[in-house]
Amino acid sequence: MGRVGIEIGRLYRLARRGEIDTLEAFRLAQVLLGLKSCLESSEFERRVAELETAIAQREPEHFRPKVVA
Repeated sequence: MGRVGIEIGRLYRLARRGEIDTLEAFRLAQVLLGLKSCLESSEFERRVAELETAIAQREPEHFRPKVVA
């Protein structure tokens, strides 16, 4: 996710220097923001799954919630 921010910064600098059209920079930044959102969601889902696994391993069997997939 950090690399997405770095790339957005690069686009900003290119646009400020006139090396890339500002509208094109905006469009590319929007694509990168969409990618960042997907990466954040995937990371969040992975971390929740890890927490659920850790909790399930600590709780006695009769206290574990039924997981419906």
